[in-house]
Amino acid sequence: MAGILYTYDVISGKQEDPRRTKFNKELYGYRYKWETKVGLKQSRKLGLLTTKNGRKVADSVILVSNDYEIDFDDFFDKYSDVVTVYKFKVTD
Repeated sequence: MAGILYTYDVISGKQEDPRRTKFNKELYGYRYKWETKVGLKQSRKLGLLTTKNGRKVADSVILVSNDYEIDFDDFFDKYSDVVTVYKFKVTD
C-alpha cells in the first residue's frame, strides 16, 4: 500500500500528561461503558485511524492513504506539544 508513513514518539517528560491519553484515544478509538436501569451498556468511539482507513504497522507507526495526509498532519500538529512525529512517503 502506497501512502504516508508516520512514526511518532511521546516527548520526554510528557508520559503522564493527560493530553497523551487523549491523543491515543482520538487516534485509535476507545470503548466505554455506562450503567442504565436495564443493565450495563457499552459502545465504541472510532478513532481517526479507523475512520480514515489507516493501518497500524508497529508500535507508534501508522500508514495512511495519501488522500488523508492533510487530516493526519492537522491531527499531529494539534498534539505537537505531546508527541514528535516523522513523516515518510511510501511508494509501491
